Amino acid sequence: MQDRDYYLSLRRKYEPAKPKLVTVAEAPPASGGAKSLFKGDTHPDFVIFVWFIDATAPDLCRIFVVPAQTVSNDVLKAHRHWHSRPTREGQQPKGADRPVISWKGRDMERSISNNFSEKWKKYEDAWKLLDG
Repeated sequence: MQDRDYYLSLRRKYEPAKPKLVTVAEAPPASGGAKSLFKGDTHPDFVIFVWFIDATAPDLCRIFVVPAQTVSNDVLKAHRHWHSRPTREGQQPKGADRPVISWKGRDMERSISNNFSEKWKKYEDAWKLLDG
């Protein structure tokens, strides 16, 4: 885990002159036909996730530098998996239009949206990926 000054220095180094807002969690259609989480024709190369571990200590965080295509593929796969399985009552899951992932927990038969801190472990503090 890097300290806050290191994170801020990297943020300043890679901060674009004209930042753009990127929609990361575009809701895929219920039909499951979405090919990407990203809206529009221009997709980012990477997504930076900052997981604040403790609300009482905001400097304690884990940072993941994940290729955008990996984010899109993995999150859509987890979303489609969850959406394809009915609830215990046999109903369509509520909120099926919103992809959700969790950093911890364990995957189960009905949901593979958990434990992304392990699934993407190789991307933790992977700032070197931004060097091209």
